[in-house]
Parts: sequence; structure tokens; C-alpha cells
Amino acid sequence: MKKNIATLLITALSLALMIYTAMRGLDFIMATLPADKQILAYFALAATEGGVLFFLGYYLYGAEGGWQRAISIIMLVIDFLGSMGLFTADTLLRAGENGIVKSLGADEMLTVIYAMSGLIALNVAAGIGLHLTDPEAQKRSISNDVKDKVQAEAMRQLTEQSASIAAELSPSVARSMADEIRAQYGVQEAPDWPRKDSGSGGSKNPQSPLQ
Repeated sequence: MKKNIATLLITALSLALMIYTAMRGLDFIMATLPADKQILAYFALAATEGGVLFFLGYYLYGAEGGWQRAISIIMLVIDFLGSMGLFTADTLLRAGENGIVKSLGADEMLTVIYAMSGLIALNVAAGIGLHLTDPEAQKRSISNDVKDKVQAEAMRQLTEQSASIAAELSPSVARSMADEIRAQYGVQEAPDWPRKDSGSGGSKNPQSPLQ
């Protein structure tokens, strides 16, 4: 019971602080967008606080195999650092506007923007990587690879045997083609042509049945 209460308290604390860092990050991202594109800032949070929650849950309950676990834990750390970096940048930006600290210059703002772009790109790449390293996807890929190799080997052997196969089949094919030609002329069977018998004294005329 006490452990459950402690877990609930630490979860509530983490969520409360994540909401705060998310709002600060949202404020910074909105400052980089035109007025009619402010809604896009909410999608960018998927690469910070959203990424932390997603990769934490995926690592605990969805990851299968070493690659998926490695991608999940690495992106969990990267998204956490990105969230803290964005929160810090917004804090310095607003504190500078209020004259508390030196305001962020154009170079610092550009660095944060580049870092945010890289963070989003890494999250997209990680999502693709999780799909590619899924054990079922890898099993299908290996199966397709085996099938391709079997087909390639079968085609190689068929090519090597093409001459003997052609010699084996050509008589039957020739007879079939000859039958088709005879059928065009109404001849069912090949005619039995008369033979000429030749001897030393020349040709002999057939004897008349009347003689």
C-alpha cells in the first residue's frame, strides 16, 4: 500500500513538472512561429515531453529485442534533454525580456532552433527504426530474402538446362505445329509418298495386271 502511494506521488510530481516544462517549451516554439501558425507548436511537443512519455512507455511495455530497447532508452534520454534545453531557453528568453538577465541574441536563438529541428528529425528516425527492428518485420524480411534467393537459383539452373530442355521438347512442339498446318489444309495425316526403286539396269516399270 505504501509503495503504491509513493509511486502515485512521484508520478504526480513528474507529470506536474512535465506540464510546466511543456508550457515553457510551447511558449518558446510559439515565439518562432507566425501568428497564423501557432497551432503547430503543439505538435512540436511530441518531440520533447511527448517523446519522453512515449519512449518510456514503449521501453517498459512494447519494446522487443535489443534494437528496440536500445532505441527507446536512447530517445528517452535525448527527448528529456531536449525538453530541459527548450525549457531553459524559454526561461532565459523571457528573463532577458524582463531585464533580469542578458537577453538571448540571434546566434543563441538560431542554435536552439537548429537543435529543435534536429530533435524532431531524430524522433522521426527513431519511429522508423522501431518499425524496421520489429521482430515480425525482420522475420518477414528474412523470409522474402530467402524466397528471392530460391527464385534466383531456380532461374540460374533453368538457364543452364535450357539447351537440353529445348532438345527434349522440340520434337513434340514440331509435331504439334505440323498438325496445326495440316489442319489448315484439311489433311489429317501425312501422305504416304510412293518410293522409287533403282537397280543396276535402270528403273523397272510396274507390271500391268493384264499381262
